Amino acid sequence: MIDVVARFHRANALLTQARGPTIQADAAIADGAGVFTADAHGPTQPEVHRINQQAARVR
Repeated sequence: MIDVVARFHRANALLTQARGPTIQADAAIADGAGVFTADAHGPTQPEVHRINQQAARVR
């Protein structure tokens, strides 16, 4: 039983460590999508329109 509890504590520590970088990555993705949207507003290329749609789904 002690081994199981120790494993849960270790898993919790790893998840806690991963939370910070995950939040930073999410913010970077949102910032990048915002920059792309601002720079590509009103494009004539259909592929840029599709990329904008994909970015909107991620947000």
